[in-house]
Parts: sequence; C-alpha cells; structure tokens
Amino acid sequence: MIYSKIGDSPERLLYRKVDLSIDNWNKWVAGPEFELLTVKNNWEGIDISIKPSIKGASIEKIHDLRDPSVFQDIDKKTCLLYSGGGENRIGLTEIKIKNN
Repeated sequence: MIYSKIGDSPERLLYRKVDLSIDNWNKWVAGPEFELLTVKNNWEGIDISIKPSIKGASIEKIHDLRDPSVFQDIDKKTCLLYSGGGENRIGLTEIKIKNN
C-alpha cells in the first residue's frame, strides 16, 4: 500500500506491504510502515514551512505530498504519480518494488 496520512507534519508518502496470499481478506495484516517519498523540491513545497496537514484540497502551495497512484508503463516500469505542494503540482517517478 502507498498512502499519505492526514495530520502528518509534513504529509508524505508512506509504504506498507500486505501479504495477499491468505484467502480470507479479514486476516490480511499490513507490515511495518516505511517512508517512501518526502518533500525535496521547491515545486513540492520544500520552501514552505512545515505544518500538520489537514483534510481536503489545498488551494495554496503547502509542504505536502499526497494522492499517490501506482501504474506500470508500457516498458513494464512501475511508476508513481502524486501531488506535490498540496494539490499544486503533479509528480511522476519510477519506483522499485522489492518482493522480499
């Protein structure tokens, strides 16, 4: 799972593995949480002071990453789309998913 959490300071993209091999989805358990991506560039809001994120769209630029979406491109690369600066910009990066 790739996600962000409202209230984080700053809001960033997090990652957890979930073993889906168990037939009963009620018994799925998420593994430990890891930081996948955090603000590093001006367009993502690195120049804005850090505040706890709030629910809803942000009209102004803020120091947050949100709204991750994973897809595989035609070359079979796994990519991540996300919004940076709140909902100010759209980012695209390749990610490597390890199976262990």
